[in-house]
Amino acid sequence: MKGFKKDGKFRPTGNKSKSSLKKTDVRNKQTVGVNEVNKLIRTKGTVDEFNKRQRKEKLDREYDYFLQGMNDYGTGDVANAISFADEVDIDGRELSDLVREQAEQLETPLEDVDINYIIYDHVLQMARNKIDSVLGFDFLNDTKAGGTEFYTAGNYMATSYDYSEETKEELQKKFDDATPDERQEIYDDKFARVFLEYVDIDVKGVT
Repeated sequence: MKGFKKDGKFRPTGNKSKSSLKKTDVRNKQTVGVNEVNKLIRTKGTVDEFNKRQRKEKLDREYDYFLQGMNDYGTGDVANAISFADEVDIDGRELSDLVREQAEQLETPLEDVDINYIIYDHVLQMARNKIDSVLGFDFLNDTKAGGTEFYTAGNYMATSYDYSEETKEELQKKFDDATPDERQEIYDDKFARVFLEYVDIDVKGVT
């Protein structure tokens, strides 16, 4: 009879029944399950962080909108003034302090102050002081060309520097005659550098 041997004992002839899952398979499934849970936790944390960032950005925008609605400055004027101030590493808080200080000195209501004129003129005056200290030349008062000297033409977000070509050429010559060290010292000053770039003065040999 199938399954019986000569000694009369039964021996199964079919394949031994095996579980469809080996121990290693079970461990793998358990590991996968833990990984899925950890991934879910990480994902939820990421989603929570993203939602918090989104809310903070929204509140920041609403904060800005509120302040814009509470003052009389145009948003373009504010953006332009902040952008120019950033070029000389003046942040928003410093700019607001500068505007308040100038308004007090001019005895002008804060809402009537041209904030772009103030930051442009501040950069002009700081550049003037640096150039004068190095070259001994006050380009606002010492020019001899007879043209219009450098000045800040205030016009809100259209504010710019104005000057005659004769005056510009005279300042350019001062830089051409300066030593390399003098030119570098002036160019290393952030106010002087920004001003010179805006009025297209070529400062040779600087890095």
